[in-house]
Amino acid sequence: MANISSSHGPRLAPELIDTIIDYNHADTQTLASCALVAKEWVPSTRYHLFSNVEISHENAREFIDLLESPQCTFATAVKGLAINFVPGAQRWFSELSRCLSDNGQVHITSIRVQGTTNTNTVIRQEVFNALQTYFNDIRTLEFGPVIIDSFALFSTFLCAFPALETLSCSSIFKVNDQSPDTQFRAPLRRVHLESPSMIVVLEFLLRHGVLPSIITLSLSYITRRSYNTLSQYLAIRNDCLESLTITLNVNFSGASMEDFMGAVDLSSLHVLRDLQITTNPSMTPNQAYELLARISSVHLRQLEISVGLVQGIARLDIFLASERFASLKKIRIVGSDWATIRQALPRCDMKNMLEQS
Repeated sequence: MANISSSHGPRLAPELIDTIIDYNHADTQTLASCALVAKEWVPSTRYHLFSNVEISHENAREFIDLLESPQCTFATAVKGLAINFVPGAQRWFSELSRCLSDNGQVHITSIRVQGTTNTNTVIRQEVFNALQTYFNDIRTLEFGPVIIDSFALFSTFLCAFPALETLSCSSIFKVNDQSPDTQFRAPLRRVHLESPSMIVVLEFLLRHGVLPSIITLSLSYITRRSYNTLSQYLAIRNDCLESLTITLNVNFSGASMEDFMGAVDLSSLHVLRDLQITTNPSMTPNQAYELLARISSVHLRQLEISVGLVQGIARLDIFLASERFASLKKIRIVGSDWATIRQALPRCDMKNMLEQS
């Protein structure tokens, strides 16, 4: 409720202020206006405006000057950096990193490294050295479609972050070698991998015993080369993984849908809650039934799947609406219009399980 003050006029409750600001989290102009309403509005707006900062060689010096200014009030809000590199010299990042470290008020916990859209940006050794030296408290690390000289360099780099919880990688490694002396001890919990980096990172995490302890795994554009490692991981009894997302394009993967079905056995995932399997082409109802019949978890609550609404869909409808999936609350079918989905899955529709994708 609003608190009325005779000297300052009506003031909103902090919870309501946060709700208003959170609703506009992606609208920078509105957030800037909110910051001018009253001093009570400033902390939340500052968080959304400055918690994640995009940096490149074009604005790095300006950003440093702002941080070093006596009038700077946002330094403590900066938690994440999205670093945009271009081909060529990258020494500016070492200077930026040193200034951020010396600032004393900036505490970076999230780093995203990305390059130009044509994926020809090579990340140089000096960047890895700066990241290891000045940002050893990183909890979230994302590497976009950039080029890295070797996986041995990257894996050694990963082991330098003892607090790492989230890893995302879609990079290209010139050499897919392994460093025999690395020891990965970070409490990694969330992993998103995209080809072509998927196979080598999966093998690394599996070899270090990390995969069985993560709670979220996302694999985009999985290829046939990854099937063996994925099968090894899925064969291990798992009481941690709650969310699994797999995106497959058969033409890209170099394998048939039957090969994929043989690699994905969900029977060892005992606490799985959220499953997303998106394939192109869509699975047949029989293939989807075969895949889902292997699920042992009684906790599955959300399902997103690509399946053709053809002969055999009635069997899948009965199966999903049965007591076998008593915890299942949301089902999204990818690749078909909403009216057709409701007509093809009447039992699931009657139980209000269907959700538009």
